[in-house]
Amino acid sequence: MAIASTAEQRELGLMFRQELGPAQGMLFVYADQRPRSMWMKNTLIALDVLFISADAEIVAILKNLPPCRKDPCQIYDSQIPAQYMLELPAGFVDRHGLGLGRKITLPAGLP
Repeated sequence: MAIASTAEQRELGLMFRQELGPAQGMLFVYADQRPRSMWMKNTLIALDVLFISADAEIVAILKNLPPCRKDPCQIYDSQIPAQYMLELPAGFVDRHGLGLGRKITLPAGLP
C-alpha cells in the first residue's frame, strides 16, 4: 500500500495510474480529523474509497467512483470527520465485505 502523507503526495494521489492491482491502494494521511473531500480528476481507473477515523474505524464509504474524463469533476466528501482516506480498486469493498463501523489495521507509525 502506498502512503500519501504530504500535501503534494495527497494532491497527486492515484492520478494517471492505468491500473491498480486487486490488493493495492493508497492511504491518505492527514494531521487532523475533519470531513474530507476528493475528486477523480486525472484518475483513469474506478475506485472504492474508505474514510477512516483517528481510531481506525470506517466512517464513510464511496463505491465504484468513475474516472473523471472532463472538467468539471464531481467532488465527493465524507460528510463525517475522518483522519485517513483509503483509495482501493473498485469492487474491493464488496469483495471483502467492508462496512461502516468496521475497525481496520493501519500501518504502524501513523499519526
